[in-house]
Amino acid sequence: MSDIIIKPVVALKEISDCGIIIINAHKKPPHLAFYSKAKYYSLSVKGLNIGSNLSKIIGQLKRKKVPVIFINLDIHFTKTEIENSFNKYKSLDSGISCLYPIKNLFRNHINSYKDVNYIFDLIPLLRDINLIKQYSHINANNYISNKTFTLKTYSMEDIMNEISNLK
Repeated sequence: MSDIIIKPVVALKEISDCGIIIINAHKKPPHLAFYSKAKYYSLSVKGLNIGSNLSKIIGQLKRKKVPVIFINLDIHFTKTEIENSFNKYKSLDSGISCLYPIKNLFRNHINSYKDVNYIFDLIPLLRDINLIKQYSHINANNYISNKTFTLKTYSMEDIMNEISNLK
């Protein structure tokens, strides 16, 4: 597994209609969430977060100075599609990670979506089918050089250890 280069990454000015959020992007592993039409969706150790106000979440992340990378996507999902995808998973256990409801959204768009186990598997596939419009960030200046962010790879063991630590 080699690290994934994400570029160009620009400071967040406005949020696009739809995308993936890499929270604590500098950590191994980061937390992943999804947004669409100003709503936030996440599966975490705290459970499901379905349709929270995205602006409020971004405000909290800014105040806490959490490094975040936004993958702004050129695709649209209905509210029902997103909610159905997230509601399939109730908790992070038995090898289920925060990526699962996100990768499930792409099942009809990426032939090899079942082979996606990490965000660093998904990003190149999204690039290949031209679904990435832009990368943007908040609080990540210390991790970006020449508009380039390096996403560190990690293992399923790293994910499960982090979930255990957070419970």
